[in-house]
Amino acid sequence: AYRNSLVLFGNFALRDGSWSPFYMDVRPIPSVSENPDRTDMSRADQLQFRANVVGAYSLLLDQVDPYDHIQSIPEATNALVGMVGYAHGDSVLNRRVKSKAHGNKAEIMGHYKPGDVTVLLDDVITTSGAKVDEKNLVEEGSKVRDQDDNVVEEGLIVKDAVIMLDREQGGIERAREGGLNVLAALTLTELIEISYAEGAMIRQAYEIIQGFRAGEITDPKDLGSKWPPKEELFVRTPLQFTRDINTGSL
Repeated sequence: AYRNSLVLFGNFALRDGSWSPFYMDVRPIPSVSENPDRTDMSRADQLQFRANVVGAYSLLLDQVDPYDHIQSIPEATNALVGMVGYAHGDSVLNRRVKSKAHGNKAEIMGHYKPGDVTVLLDDVITTSGAKVDEKNLVEEGSKVRDQDDNVVEEGLIVKDAVIMLDREQGGIERAREGGLNVLAALTLTELIEISYAEGAMIRQAYEIIQGFRAGEITDPKDLGSKWPPKEELFVRTPLQFTRDINTGSL
């Protein structure tokens, strides 16, 4: 994930405006196929990595209650959800973010029936706000209304969401309180411990992120001179990392 620019370390602003020293971005996954300058990975290896990501989401979908459709939380996983749906044999719906004055004006794009169950697919959960908001938007936006805006038929039902990374900041618990069950493929603890144990992350960056998780570092100003330059966050560059794997020295 690091070698394909999905895991990033540095200074980042989150959706709620808070600061974080790390970030996961799954948007590039659909484009991973041939990027030798960045990763020194063969096309076959990159396609296998992409398939592994899709497979991780598929395994999560196998664990939720029976459902009829899957859909993204706009817009980070819009392209990825199509890949997962194709690989897993699922129907894929999309919620229109911006209304339009021509053609099909439906808020939820795709074929579905009132009472159908749809599963949300996203990248990361922090506070749960985006997930619960999307649940409400999908359920409200799919209801059938008359010309006086009265609901005449219920729409979609959202009970579950599947994500790649749980930042372990209470988001899954809060989502459950909002009526949404969330399953994650990876926890932040696993991400950080694996990165450090495999010799990719330097100890200084590891300790800073642990300080952030403990509430001791909440702002870039808290770092002082501790935060190393971006290129020094990892023991190995992506190319070195790959070559060390290939030579058996990692």
